[in-house]
Amino acid sequence: MILTIEELRKMMIDIGFEKIYLVEEEPNCVVYIGIYKGKEIIVTIFKGISAVYAKMIPADLLPTPNWHCHYIKYSPIGWYIFSSSISDLVMRLGKKLSKIIELKYSYNSLIN
Repeated sequence: MILTIEELRKMMIDIGFEKIYLVEEEPNCVVYIGIYKGKEIIVTIFKGISAVYAKMIPADLLPTPNWHCHYIKYSPIGWYIFSSSISDLVMRLGKKLSKIIELKYSYNSLIN
């Protein structure tokens, strides 16, 4: 990764995560579980050849034993964000998470 795990964690706190914990670290992938606006979110950040990208999954949609880089990368569940820099990626992550949580949980309240 371009930044240290702790620097990345701090950036995620700065965009609104209440808490963020490291789940797994590999050379080109980091998995976090965090609380964002009261919801548990799995955030996986990957380093590609020419870009960085993240995948977000609500934690209730993915069983705990599957919280690993390889499984998350190929899971059909979740949303991707792509960028050329980590700082831009984290900024986009915050914007997209706000929209997803608003839509997902307002929809759930309509059908329940």
